[in-house]
Amino acid sequence: MVASAISGCLFDGEEQKYELADTTTIADGGTYYIVGSSEGRVTGYNSYAWELDHTPLDQSSQGDFSWDVLVLIGVNCDNFQNGNSFVGTSLSLRDMTESGSMERQGTDSNDDFCFIVDNTDGDEPLKFTFRVYGWK
Repeated sequence: MVASAISGCLFDGEEQKYELADTTTIADGGTYYIVGSSEGRVTGYNSYAWELDHTPLDQSSQGDFSWDVLVLIGVNCDNFQNGNSFVGTSLSLRDMTESGSMERQGTDSNDDFCFIVDNTDGDEPLKFTFRVYGWK
């Protein structure tokens, strides 16, 4: 597991766009990457979006390989990390097999979020660049 710090600020019309994460890493099979661990969840933004750029490590082994991007609120972040059942938000996207993104969606700025690239069911390493944005 790898955690990421919050950084960056861009101006986007009426609200400011903040780059909360921009990390390139590898999540080995059976692991996950998280932005917003219990020590520092993401909170205080009116809307969020994310992008994931997948970089195949081995073209011959990409057959049935898939992963999830999960965006969870509060206790669901803890539940995921503890192996318990959880409920994702509409910002989540399951069974990804290539690069993808989720358009900006409004949220309650009082909620605390975690953003997870989940490769826990995978047998292969997943190399990716993960960007998370927030507006306020």
